Amino acid sequence: MWKKRFFSSHSKSSAIMVSLVIHAVLIVVAGSFVAVRVIVKEDPTFEAKKVKRPKMPPKKI
Repeated sequence: MWKKRFFSSHSKSSAIMVSLVIHAVLIVVAGSFVAVRVIVKEDPTFEAKKVKRPKMPPKKI
């Protein structure tokens, strides 16, 4: 008789395994991308310029 192949009888389990491997790779890549982005990110520094403001004399009531 004719021999059945492995994938013909176990097609669902092999599809699940392939799907799990692809998802695991995507999760690792996404996690490392986010981790690198958070670690490398520098806080912006704000330096205010001194503004010369006119002094107004106080008003008498």
